[in-house]
Amino acid sequence: MKKYVITLMITVIIIACVGTIKFCNKDTSNIKEDTTQSIYESSEYQDIIKGATLDYSQQYDVDGNAFLVNNDTGEKIKPTVACSYIYADDILFKDDYCRFISKESGKIGFLINDGEIAIQPQYIEASKMEEGYAVVSKDKSEGYYYIDKDGGNLNDQMYEECEPFDNGIARIKYKDGRSCGLLSKWNGALIEGFDRINAPFHLDKSPQFTHNWNIKRKCSYYCY
Repeated sequence: MKKYVITLMITVIIIACVGTIKFCNKDTSNIKEDTTQSIYESSEYQDIIKGATLDYSQQYDVDGNAFLVNNDTGEKIKPTVACSYIYADDILFKDDYCRFISKESGKIGFLINDGEIAIQPQYIEASKMEEGYAVVSKDKSEGYYYIDKDGGNLNDQMYEECEPFDNGIARIKYKDGRSCGLLSKWNGALIEGFDRINAPFHLDKSPQFTHNWNIKRKCSYYCY
């Protein structure tokens, strides 16, 4: 009986070993390659994002007038005013304005991407329209100020220096020897009275300074 049990155990072990070898050597040539496509490479995803951003450039006609070209469609868009230059890179989304320089006056204005004038050319300096506002100046000796998409002033303040808004906050420097501060496009002046305000940095990557002003979206400024 004992001999029979031992023989049976040896037989089971041999069968198990043979089965394992056959499984390891199984022909996998008929297994189809996994062709799972990344969601970002799928045609459905591409259809969703197609047209979300715009690509424009400027060209010139035979008379030297600048016009817009939609690089996605090839459409040529001639502004309703003669332009010597168009800041086509300002347009990224459908509602973006782009700056242009009037061929007649040399002043800067703003166009809609269909070529219509949004704000008449009247500025000697103008930043890109960002977060609904642009920094402009009609006379640098008078200073700089903010305008909205209708050409209206954000406030009645003129600044010696000011920057475009970043998440609704901008650094400013007052005229007549006044201090630097931070301006909110929603709530007006946030802080002032500093000699200098450095560019914003992320709290999770910033060194430990004496004055950290946590303004918005985990963004801080070093003020002193």
